[in-house]
Amino acid sequence: MGLQEQQQLIVDQLNARERETEPRNALEYVQDVYRGRRVADPWRMRAAALALQFETPKLTATAMTNMNGQDFSSMLERAIERSGKGEMKLIEGRKEGEG
Repeated sequence: MGLQEQQQLIVDQLNARERETEPRNALEYVQDVYRGRRVADPWRMRAAALALQFETPKLTATAMTNMNGQDFSSMLERAIERSGKGEMKLIEGRKEGEG
């Protein structure tokens, strides 16, 4: 048995003990590895790293451009007026149990 096969056997044995706490997604798997709770299997680690971008939303900031010197609020108000839906309508409801 070669060195790589011995290392893979050790990784497989360690991961077999942790089957009860199987991660729910790629992020949990990667976190388990870097927190020392799991030994990384090179194939699963690569797959998890590639899957992260599809399983976990990326937080990004966006900027408004070409606003012609106006703030977003005034542009929104003008758009509502243009659409003819500037009037607010009251929605009446009943409490549960009223007839």
